Amino acid sequence: MASGTSFAAPHVCGVLALILSAHPGMTGEQAVSLLEASAIDLKPPGRDYYFGYGLINATAGVSR
Repeated sequence: MASGTSFAAPHVCGVLALILSAHPGMTGEQAVSLLEASAIDLKPPGRDYYFGYGLINATAGVSR
């Protein structure tokens, strides 16, 4: 199983592209904030060393 930033970066960029295509007037900073807010928190609560903000959630990011 692959892991780490090399594996996560393309997924995060893809979800950011989906968010920006769904919300064309949004700035990059706003898109990143939405990405962070729509992530599924894993554990412990909040941003942490191992999971960051959690699991990205493309559906939640695009539909907000």
